[in-house]
Formats: sequence, structure tokens, C-alpha cells
Amino acid sequence: MAANPARKREVKSTTCYMCACRCGINVTVEDGEVRFIQGNPAHPINQGVLCAKGASGIMKQYSPARLTRPLRRKAGAERGNSEFEEISWEQAFSAIGERLQHIRDTDPKKFALYTGRDQMQALTGLFAKQFGTPNYAAHGGFCSVNMAAGLIYPSAALSGSSADPTSNVHACSSCSAPPKTIIRIR
Repeated sequence: MAANPARKREVKSTTCYMCACRCGINVTVEDGEVRFIQGNPAHPINQGVLCAKGASGIMKQYSPARLTRPLRRKAGAERGNSEFEEISWEQAFSAIGERLQHIRDTDPKKFALYTGRDQMQALTGLFAKQFGTPNYAAHGGFCSVNMAAGLIYPSAALSGSSADPTSNVHACSSCSAPPKTIIRIR
């Protein structure tokens, strides 16, 4: 399929944040929208290899299942039945505030906080301590630590090795996903 000459198409080189490996990626952008993600062959760590998770990073923005509004379980609906109703942001913040206040007033240690792959892990701990709970964790404690211990991501770069780039593909018990093809949106 030939590219439409009227469309502005460019490739941006950046870093994948789907896990802590921080592989180099090339993101194809067309008219300001991401179209697909590929490994960057010029990157010293992944050398163009990209796992299914990294290639599917586009879905963080464009997935039809992505939540864009607050939802509340319908009255009488059982957990797991996917019966929700849309509510306003004000209703959502009010409900969360009431629930958190009740937990904080009765037993803050019943509250556990977990954050995913973000750059705010220090604030997670600060919030949890201020709330009164020791129960908090972040993705790095489950994924990055394992990678560092196994020297998965720095080994080829530090040794100057031209090892098989597939040896640097990340897979850990908390993040691995089955192989998928690159998802392209046209």
C-alpha cells in the first residue's frame, strides 16, 4: 500500500516505556497520530528487536477498550459480570474520597497501593506513608529488580558485545505477554 503524499508522515526515535528495559523504538507518526511502533536498529541495547509488548504500545492510546470516563458497577451487579454505568468525574472523585476516608479513619493498614510502570514511584511511597499504610509497591520491585539481578538489559552494551539481540528481549513473570504481531492502525 503506497503512502498518501498528502499526509505528513515521519518517524520519531524514542524509548519504549512498556517495561523497564527502555528499548529503542521508531514510532511512525502520520498526521500527528501514531500509526505503528518498531524496534530501532541503531539502538545499542535492543538493536532493532522489539517484544510484542513494546510493539503493542500503540494500544495504550488507541485501544477501543481503553477507559476514558469513570464507570461504576451497576446496583445489584455481581463482580466479574462487566455491568457498569458511566458516572461523572465529580461522582467518581466523591465516591473514592469517601471510601478512602473511611479506611483511613478505621484502619489505614487495610489500604494497599500499587502503581504500574510510571515515573512517580517516589510519590507512591510518600502518599502511602502519609495515608498511614506500609502496604505499597510499584512495578519496579517486581520487574526492574529481576532484570538488574539477571543483568538482562546492560550486559550487551557494557561488554561491547555484538551478541544476538534476541538475548536482550525482556520477559518477566509480572509483565510477559504472548507473542503478537505489530498492530497497525490505518
